[in-house]
Amino acid sequence: MQLDAAFVAFRSGEIGSLRTDGKRWTKGDMLAAGARILQKRKEAERERRIEEVLASKPENFHILTHDSELPAFVERLRTECKRQMTEWAGKYDFLGVKSMTAGDFEGTGVDSYIDLSIGFSIWLPLLGEGYYLPYGHVDMRGVEGFEFLNDTFAFKIGDPQLTRSKVLGAIKPYL
Repeated sequence: MQLDAAFVAFRSGEIGSLRTDGKRWTKGDMLAAGARILQKRKEAERERRIEEVLASKPENFHILTHDSELPAFVERLRTECKRQMTEWAGKYDFLGVKSMTAGDFEGTGVDSYIDLSIGFSIWLPLLGEGYYLPYGHVDMRGVEGFEFLNDTFAFKIGDPQLTRSKVLGAIKPYL
């Protein structure tokens, strides 16, 4: 795969000579060049997908980044639950609840002892609204294993996000 990528890139003019000393290319030269080309393509594809997702974010999906937005969000959540209790009365009785929303925690992993939640997303079906509440993101640019992160899309120190305790306090009654 790496050899093929390097060969095609050379033939198309994407890359030139792999050696500055004028010697013949080795298999190692070709493999290294191919690996760089494949990584570059992978990063370009990832950026393209991120741009596509951001460009296609629906108007009814909201990303909250300031604690001052939480009261209005909680009011929308409360409105959703009240509407469900009226419009879907009895629908969830078999579960022992009066209303139901689709919520999901984003986290650093699945180990409940060491991993942390860093955000919460929720869909309010009757209102037709979605929300993402980021609160624990950290800047991982430059950290080993996260070389794929770039300045354009990665969370950076200073980027706005919510306060963890305020988010968890706001959503706790609805979990």
